[in-house]
Amino acid sequence: MKPFTTSIDTFNTNVREDLIRELDNNIGGFRDIKWRSVSKRFKNERSVKTIKYELAILITDCYWGHELKHKKDERYYSLYYEKLKSRLGKDYRKVIDTCFDIKHGVSISSFRKKDGYTQKYRLKKDVKEICDKIFRKDIRQHSIIDRSGTIMTDWVDYAVSNSNEKGEFQKKVNNKRYKFKPKVLLNKVNGTLLTHMFSDLYKWRTGRTSKNKVQKWIDIIESIGGDVEDKRRWSDDRLVELHTSSLEVYNKMMTDVIGVGYIGQTYKERNTGRLYASGFGSLQGMMREQRRILMGGLGYYEYDMTNAHYTILEQYYRMLSGKKLNRIRKYIKNTKGYRLRLEKETGIDYEGIKQILISLIYGSGITHRHTFLNGRSEPSGIYKTISKQTQNKSEIEILWSNLVNHQIVIDLHTEVDIAYKLIRQSWIETGSGKGRRMKNMFNKTTGLMVDDGNEIRNKSKGQLLSHFLQGIESRILFGIMIEEHYSFVMPHHDGWVSKFNWDTKKLNQLIQMDTRKMLYDYNGIKGSFDIQIKKVEMTDILVGDWTEKLVSKGVVDTIG
Repeated sequence: MKPFTTSIDTFNTNVREDLIRELDNNIGGFRDIKWRSVSKRFKNERSVKTIKYELAILITDCYWGHELKHKKDERYYSLYYEKLKSRLGKDYRKVIDTCFDIKHGVSISSFRKKDGYTQKYRLKKDVKEICDKIFRKDIRQHSIIDRSGTIMTDWVDYAVSNSNEKGEFQKKVNNKRYKFKPKVLLNKVNGTLLTHMFSDLYKWRTGRTSKNKVQKWIDIIESIGGDVEDKRRWSDDRLVELHTSSLEVYNKMMTDVIGVGYIGQTYKERNTGRLYASGFGSLQGMMREQRRILMGGLGYYEYDMTNAHYTILEQYYRMLSGKKLNRIRKYIKNTKGYRLRLEKETGIDYEGIKQILISLIYGSGITHRHTFLNGRSEPSGIYKTISKQTQNKSEIEILWSNLVNHQIVIDLHTEVDIAYKLIRQSWIETGSGKGRRMKNMFNKTTGLMVDDGNEIRNKSKGQLLSHFLQGIESRILFGIMIEEHYSFVMPHHDGWVSKFNWDTKKLNQLIQMDTRKMLYDYNGIKGSFDIQIKKVEMTDILVGDWTEKLVSKGVVDTIG
């Protein structure tokens, strides 16, 4: 059998040499687990299970709060037996019992509902104490372990995996065309200060210090567009999560093979062409203000394609029909004003409105609260977003009614539907019958039919429209990557971070030139996309003598 190779698909940066050493020295059951277990019947690479490594991932994922909290008791986690069996083998119960306390009791989901729950899992006290020591009390430069139990001496060569994530047909990716680096330099000093900021704000939120004592932090957050009065984004629980996230990132900045001060950033390409960061704690999925502070003062610029998908949809429809989508055009010109008005007149908070409007452009409906997928009733994307604001069913229904009956929402939904019907006639299809596929402008295909286990049905408008729009967005971003080469630092979904200081007018012209060729090559359309780019220089906003005193104290290891 071939030895394990160091690749994006085979490691987790939380599995550290010092953590494994402490677990081996203090947890007998963990020490006795083999690094590699090979099937006696099928002696090939596919039969190999790296049980010890997988258990270490489960330990750290639960410690950092990445696993799903249990419905009945949030002190515990839900770990589904199918997942445990696939990762830890047929004797998963014995393996998991070495490091987790387990409360038994399972409830099977009702017909077409997800109302069941698993057994309750929680890290054993001595395992949690080991994690506290490694990740909070004594943070040091450290090494990471690969799946064979060997210390990694080389970081990955490419930022993007060569395997497609969620690919239905195309399983492999030409990852060598992505030239940006698989690691990003962060501001380590600001990483320390973030733990103080979230701790202090938590004390204020929970009534243990005055607002005057945290006004400095509030002013800093407001200076980069944040609003601590937004209790959805800055709630007590959210501040605990942000503090924990900052500690996890700080630990990752202390990895020797990546480089102290750097964090490994690797991605998988979805079947639309979009790049999604691998694993937890990525910069791509991080809260905007947190990322802004961590990347401040290092010569970075952040670029965003303003209202990318509404702009792409409206302009592409105009190319096809010669007509304008006037309501969408008005929304594009006054996006914030429309969002604020919807917030005021529906009662849904601003962040919720933003998510709902994204759902609309992806083809989400406003007539049904639920959809049936894989034989189960699932809340629609919009209904899920509203449900995050309140658990009161009567309030959810009022907010839903306010939203779907609002003229702005009706108008936007209507014009998205009009555009979709014409766009569908323009896209390229391959195959026939049940094998028909749609190809987007990044040459990524998706099936027009889906087998949900019970029946073969047409793929939804939302799935197809998002595949098409994300393909255009991804192709535009890829053109930027090619132009910037090694100055490109990391992708967002509709933007990026770079070391290159663009004149945004020239950048706009570059996108027009590139998309003119893209459109003509795709289906002979003569036109281009006029995408407005917003640029922010990521300067260091945590400056002054006051920072030195806080940095000298080190990280705040426990919030409260």
